[in-house]
Amino acid sequence: MRKLNENINVDSKHTFKNSLPEKQLFEDRLSYALDFASRTIRHLIIEGHAAPENAPWFVRSEKIIAEAAFLIVYAKASLSHKKVANAVNTLYKLIEPLARSKATLTNICLKPALALDYAHGHICLHYSGYPNSSFDKILENVLNDEKSIERTPYRMLEQEWLFNIWKNTDNKKEIQFWTNLGCLNHSFDFFSESTDGVYALTHSVMYTFFNSVTTVKIDMDKLINDLEALLIIFMDRQDYDIAGELLIAWTLTKKPFSNLAIFALRCLNYIEKRVGFLPAPNLDLKVIEGKDQKERRTYLYSLNYHTVFVMGLLSGSLLKNYESIKITQNEPNDFSKLNMLLNCELQKEKQVHWMEYFSVLNKDQKKELLPWIYQVLLVRKIKLHKYDAVKKMLDFSKGTSLEGYNITKQAEELLNRLKYFSIINNDRNDLTLQTD
Repeated sequence: MRKLNENINVDSKHTFKNSLPEKQLFEDRLSYALDFASRTIRHLIIEGHAAPENAPWFVRSEKIIAEAAFLIVYAKASLSHKKVANAVNTLYKLIEPLARSKATLTNICLKPALALDYAHGHICLHYSGYPNSSFDKILENVLNDEKSIERTPYRMLEQEWLFNIWKNTDNKKEIQFWTNLGCLNHSFDFFSESTDGVYALTHSVMYTFFNSVTTVKIDMDKLINDLEALLIIFMDRQDYDIAGELLIAWTLTKKPFSNLAIFALRCLNYIEKRVGFLPAPNLDLKVIEGKDQKERRTYLYSLNYHTVFVMGLLSGSLLKNYESIKITQNEPNDFSKLNMLLNCELQKEKQVHWMEYFSVLNKDQKKELLPWIYQVLLVRKIKLHKYDAVKKMLDFSKGTSLEGYNITKQAEELLNRLKYFSIINNDRNDLTLQTD
């Protein structure tokens, strides 16, 4: 990939506190994602060019169909845009016979505990204005047998969400029950949390706040602060699957975008514009060097479809809520003593996409993003176990608003926990093994 700062036009007048990208951009990106979904389904499923099942990039056709139908759900509110409406119509014609096929119905009948999972595509189409009463009747009869399997709380939220959009109901009691057990009220460990845990969080937000209104009791300030910390971490990892899903939370919860969240959004837009699509974290074009066009397409559609779909979901949610989106107006902070230090440190670090975009910003724009740089450097030094450097950074943050960020707080907690090692080492000779 060529550097992002080639041919990038950056508005030198904007600040990240008033710079939501134009609406047209999200219309174009949503249309592109819908078109990509059509091409993916046509190539991998209809034309039968799926990867072998033992290939690392193999993906089940049911998964692609379900997620493409989910994309139509997020495009529903934007059908007034002609490009979006045309792209949805094309995709629907491809999905409909697959989502409601004999094979799908057979799986529903054979595995009633997974009925809603197999009906995911059908239910999304139903919600989007494409019902099928015959399919509904069969699904209802199967669900009447009340078979179930054990699931994690966020997977149970998905089941409730599917039932709600299918039957136009609102199971507040069940949603609250599974939310209480799930990750929306957990305290995340930013330095050891797996991607599975973060996916659980982003999906829980999607299901709980789908209609932007919820009666579920959640500490929203804590949730948004956690989301922002994770956003910084996964943007630095260049994992845009997760970064895109995290950004969707701001539109669904109706919480104001921070300048750091807006920066992440603009980064994704510029990366997509430069590359042509939002690249998956494990995309490696060397794998298909010298391959024919069919094999190249199989690899790209299989490996990258989800990341493109996520950008479509984000664009659809932004279009739906565009007029009501707010941006936090934070009080200016004086980080002058950290400005030179952080930027010098940044020059020594491994370069990633957001840093290429950051490099073409003006001085004032960069100053707005010092909290971003500070938190990135903290996480990187913790990952490398450079705890002396972490201690110095924490000392520099004393007396500034940087102390209030969740990553800073957890870095302090981590250093406090590491003190236990010295206690154990000092008392090691006094420890005795107790046996019966």
